Amino acid sequence: TFTTDSASSGNNDGGGGGGGDDDTTDETTDEDTRTKNWSEVDKWEIIKLSINNHEYGINYIEINTSQNASDVEISVTKFDEMPSTIKANLTEDVYVYLLINVEGLENKIKEAKVVLKLINSWLEDRNLSDDDIAMFKYDSEGKEWKRQVTEHSNSGTLYEYYDVYLSSFSYFAISLRNSTSEAFEEEI
Repeated sequence: TFTTDSASSGNNDGGGGGGGDDDTTDETTDEDTRTKNWSEVDKWEIIKLSINNHEYGINYIEINTSQNASDVEISVTKFDEMPSTIKANLTEDVYVYLLINVEGLENKIKEAKVVLKLINSWLEDRNLSDDDIAMFKYDSEGKEWKRQVTEHSNSGTLYEYYDVYLSSFSYFAISLRNSTSEAFEEEI
């Protein structure tokens, strides 16, 4: 399983256009997971999973492929609380925890971009500025959260948008930029 995340700029509070949907075989939605499948993806094709839901903290995920691929799937699962498999806390408020998986594109991704979408009231309630937000990736080997480069890209009436470019995928958290990772004490 290959996971990715990235963010892109939005011009308004709506979703963006997509690409590479001609060979889409299935798209599913449930309360906590969004998934999209492609039977075939051509080299240099851009595929996109639009979520456009502030509860996920993601507007969309866009992947530019470097090779032909088949049986491709992108899925995003949101968690209101930190998943039990994670062995480190973030020290500041967390907007949402996510698991981003990409299957069928191992070593075939040229670029992956996630566009974050956060509701303004969450930032306002905490007296945060646009630049106070970051996406963190969980490193299961080091049992720590690592801050990803997160660039504020656009402001809308209701939402703030951020771009994040990733090369691999895992669990992610959207939190305050100054948040740090604290490992759990192992119970014996």
